[in-house]
Amino acid sequence: MRSLRRVDNKRVIASVVMEKLAPTLREIEKSGVKVLIKGEAKENQKTIRDMVKAGIIAIFLIFITLVWMFNSIIQPLIILSIIPLSLWEYCRN
Repeated sequence: MRSLRRVDNKRVIASVVMEKLAPTLREIEKSGVKVLIKGEAKENQKTIRDMVKAGIIAIFLIFITLVWMFNSIIQPLIILSIIPLSLWEYCRN
């Protein structure tokens, strides 16, 4: 759940504030002060990490299913190679 505040009649989301604070926090860390991020930013990092793990597991299970269906390893590799290639093309445009 995102916390929403209004500043000068504009919507402000905590993740946007953390993005803007990141360069300042890095400078503070360079000066020797330890900065601990807690709250929503920490939860967002954990959520992203969990989603990456779940994605890897899902791709592996899809691969195993395709190997079982096609009785081959080459065909599932060809099919699954479409995912990174299509993402790469999407990001280029």
